[in-house]
Amino acid sequence: MGTSLQGKVAIVTGAGRGIGAATARRLADEGMRVVLASRTESELHATADGIGAARALAVPTDLASEASIIALFEETLARFGDLHVLVNNGGTFRAAPVEAMTAADWDAVMAVNFHAVVTMTREAWIPPPAVYASTVRRVNLILTTGERSNTRAPRWTAAAARPMAARYGSNVAPSRARMPTCAGSPTSPAIVRK
Repeated sequence: MGTSLQGKVAIVTGAGRGIGAATARRLADEGMRVVLASRTESELHATADGIGAARALAVPTDLASEASIIALFEETLARFGDLHVLVNNGGTFRAAPVEAMTAADWDAVMAVNFHAVVTMTREAWIPPPAVYASTVRRVNLILTTGERSNTRAPRWTAAAARPMAARYGSNVAPSRARMPTCAGSPTSPAIVRK
C-alpha cells in the first residue's frame, strides 16, 4: 500500500470470514490495529487469534442493533483511542425470490445492509474532532451482490446505503473524511448458500 498504515486503527465489519477477515489480516500485515466486528463469535475470535492480541480486538456486534454499533465504537476508542479507517463490509440477504420476500425479510436485510452502514458512518464522523486523536478516514467496502440484484435473491440495499453514507463525508465532516469506495463479491460458500 502506498501510504504507511503503521499504528493506525481500523474497524472492519463482517470480519469473521471471507472478504472481511482477509481485509482485517491485510490491514494488520500493514501495521494497523484492527477492531473486528461480527455476529459469529467463534469466527471472529479465530480471525483475531490469527492476527494476535496486540493488534486485534474482537467485538461481537449485531449490525441490526444501533446499541450494538454504538458499543463497538465505544470499545474501539477505549482500547485504541482513535479511528482512521472504517470498512463497512458486513451484510446479509435472504436467498428467496422477490415474490416470496416478506416484510420481515426486507426489514432484516434493510437493518444490516442499509441502516447499519449509515449508523456506522454517523458514529465515525459525527463526534467532534476532539473525540479522535487524528483525522478519520472511511473506506466503504460494498459487496457486489449489494449492487447486482436478481429476482431470486434481491439484495440491493447495500448499494443504496453508499450514497447516503457518502453525504456524511461531504456535508458533515469534509475536512476530516475521505470516501474511497470499492466493490467486492462474496467469498464464503456459506454466505452464498444462505
